[in-house]
Amino acid sequence: MGKDFKNADYIDYLPINMLATPKEVLNSSGYLRSFPGIAKRNDVNGISRGVEYNTAQNAVYRVLGSKLYKGETVVGDVAGSGRVSMAH
Repeated sequence: MGKDFKNADYIDYLPINMLATPKEVLNSSGYLRSFPGIAKRNDVNGISRGVEYNTAQNAVYRVLGSKLYKGETVVGDVAGSGRVSMAH
């Protein structure tokens, strides 16, 4: 258990999502910089097998498991279990 920025005025958790920045600052050879992590958006079945951003439709197409998604909507089935490549 610990405090974080969501439930306290101080933080006592170990650093997460920190990037070591090798730059001379205040007699130190570097510092830790925070950056945002990955936020969960949706539950899907299967692992990511490929993704393509379609600039003509301004949409992301992904193959997750055996399903083809356009954004968050299932639009088709894809056979197999390996990596896929896509083109538009």
